[in-house]
Amino acid sequence: MKRILPISFIIIATLVISLFFFTFDSKKRIKIYVGMSAPINAESGYLGKSMKDGINMYFHRINNSRDEKWDIELIDMDDSYNPLKAAENMRKMIKNDDIIAIIGNVGTPTAAVTVPIANQEKILLFGAFTGANLLRNKSAGKYVINYRASYAQETRSIIEVLTQENIRPHQIAFFTQNDTYGDSGYNGALNALAEIESKKDGNKQKIEYYKKKMRRETAHGRYTRNTQNVEFGYSQILRKIRRRNSNKNKNPDIKAFILVGTYAPCAEFIKLAKKKFADAYFFNVSFVGSEKLKDYLGEKFYHNVMITQVVPHPVRFRLTKYQTETVETIVDEYFEDLNNYQQQVRNRVLVGNYVSLEGYIIAKTFVMALNAAPSTPNRENIIKSFNKINIEELGIKRINRIDKNNKQISSRIWFTELAKNRDEISVLPIHEKLKTNNIFKNAILNRGRIY
Repeated sequence: MKRILPISFIIIATLVISLFFFTFDSKKRIKIYVGMSAPINAESGYLGKSMKDGINMYFHRINNSRDEKWDIELIDMDDSYNPLKAAENMRKMIKNDDIIAIIGNVGTPTAAVTVPIANQEKILLFGAFTGANLLRNKSAGKYVINYRASYAQETRSIIEVLTQENIRPHQIAFFTQNDTYGDSGYNGALNALAEIESKKDGNKQKIEYYKKKMRRETAHGRYTRNTQNVEFGYSQILRKIRRRNSNKNKNPDIKAFILVGTYAPCAEFIKLAKKKFADAYFFNVSFVGSEKLKDYLGEKFYHNVMITQVVPHPVRFRLTKYQTETVETIVDEYFEDLNNYQQQVRNRVLVGNYVSLEGYIIAKTFVMALNAAPSTPNRENIIKSFNKINIEELGIKRINRIDKNNKQISSRIWFTELAKNRDEISVLPIHEKLKTNNIFKNAILNRGRIY
């Protein structure tokens, strides 16, 4: 005769086992808080929201893994792309002793105030979504660590491509945001032009002379941050061209515009400039927000628009009917976690993009630093742990270790263009596996930075 266990015994045994595993799991988990100040509801809110999504995607992976000991929470604060609000947010987060680091802040004007605060209060500022030099020079201090390439490196890459196609300085015009963000990209491009021209003339010593010369030869217009008032900046460019025409009695055609701004004003400028310069190419840096730029331009104005990126392409290249390939292994992880995180974020559809991928990379790097830190991470030892990261585990080729002489993980640049893809406008990589009529493709691929 079979013995039947009493129901009460089964219930008690189940509770004991559940309590054991709950206790075991709760002992493993260490709560970690990190802060973030970014535009969430302002005109550039897409950038802040996308960075936040990318960071939370990876944290969601960690928090739902039984193999991890961290339970990480991102405390984000909206600064409306306003330096005063960003400073206020920083001080509020720093007062919270539970927050051990600030990651993924968005913007250069805001960084101009948050970097000094981070150094003064001795808290890590990691992976800010900006390529400004103020986070990369010696005065940035030990509490600032960057992931992405600088704006100077992005605009230098554009200049290298343009000069390979024999486009002269007087055929290039700039449209930039009138602040430290715009100036970073503009000065980087001028420096690149000056170096190239000085080498051509065999005079490498007089870089400042050539920089002033490039400033005279190139047209430049600016717009005010958080506005779409692009007409004045456009008129500055036209005035420079007219002045040059009257002096030289010829009409130099602008073949390329380099834009250092955000998606809404850059889109308005492109629409305006295309009326007179229909065949020109428009190069934007990564901060513009590629997907939003595409949406703002629409079917009529997307032609000849390009964007430099500082993270790998978040796309899968189709090799055969059943086989696809990504540029870097971290992109596979990103798509897997995007799909998993979508189950939690049910009120909107998540779509892969360059900004959220950057947030994801930053979050993964931060967790790698946590894993390299002592058993109880704090504001001081988390910084030292970045030096111990095995950077190859990040899943991106050809990037750099952090040490006392290097505070920037990646210097890589990827080029993209707005193009038709299955009857839709998409942000497509300039890549050897994709067909394109882009006249700069060979120059871009020959730079050796597209893999």
